[in-house]
Amino acid sequence: MTSSVEILIPGLLPPEWRPGGLDEPSVKALARALGKASITGAVAASQNFRDQLRGFESRLGQCFGLAEPCPAAPYCYLADSGKREGRPVMAVTPVHLRPEQDRLVLFEGEPLALAEAEAAALVGRVNDHFADRGLKLVAPAPNRWYLIDPPHAAITLTPLHEVNGGRNINPALPRGEDARFWAAILNESQMLLHRDPINQAREAQGRWVINGLWPDGLGVIQTARTSARVYSDHPLTRGLALAAGIEPQSPTQWRCQETAGDDLWVMDQLIEPALVGDIEAWRGRLAQLAKRLAPLLRWAETGGRLMIDPCNGQRFQYQRFCMLRFWRRPRLFP
Repeated sequence: MTSSVEILIPGLLPPEWRPGGLDEPSVKALARALGKASITGAVAASQNFRDQLRGFESRLGQCFGLAEPCPAAPYCYLADSGKREGRPVMAVTPVHLRPEQDRLVLFEGEPLALAEAEAAALVGRVNDHFADRGLKLVAPAPNRWYLIDPPHAAITLTPLHEVNGGRNINPALPRGEDARFWAAILNESQMLLHRDPINQAREAQGRWVINGLWPDGLGVIQTARTSARVYSDHPLTRGLALAAGIEPQSPTQWRCQETAGDDLWVMDQLIEPALVGDIEAWRGRLAQLAKRLAPLLRWAETGGRLMIDPCNGQRFQYQRFCMLRFWRRPRLFP
């Protein structure tokens, strides 16, 4: 039986960017492989990157035998803390909010990187302020905070990726029976964080301030299952693997000679620059990712089966016989 590796790479082929090219040999090799690969799935790729992220979450759930929608928070919490929580878990992510005319827009990601001491101080002050309302944040990772068994949970939440990258938060605020409770929490947290000494110090250093919280991913952990070995540094993927009884590994630990069966890779490095439209950062990360994929391409050319899924509705299958398609042009990158 031919061993196979499936790789989910959201952001690999972001739409609406003009074709161009990169000179790194590893990127050229990846472009040649995508050009010669067999394509399955949709005839036309999705032209909306946020739709691609929804496709990524859907496909990731399918890889672990889960019905849609898959609540992200309990699995990310498992990956970050090592604790399998039986109660509902909600992610409460520290974010940067910025006024633009009559609206607030949201940013989250690397520019907001928090040190452990900063996160501990902010979480402590938020918890002190909201203690009388039954809120107690935990922060097993500096930039990923959680509520365990949150009160007033009759709400519908919008995933963070739907608003990240400078989008208006107003249409995406919590909805449902308990929406007013959470509207008050979010408004008060903005005022509380705005005057916090941590943020005053960050602002003085020219760093983005943490002046808001975004709740999402609320749910209870479900039984996941997979027979694949899992390679990823993506928190949700690692949590799903742990829930399935699989110890996830970093892609740096993959060895082609050890592949016998099915392996699943999830590479999330391109999501953030694709969300915010930072093409230069995207190109830099693509070059790094292509170097990581180079051994996989060589493995496929010697008998393995490689499935590359950019989560845009199409999948690229690359094997030894694909190399014979000399008439196929390389896939262009922005």
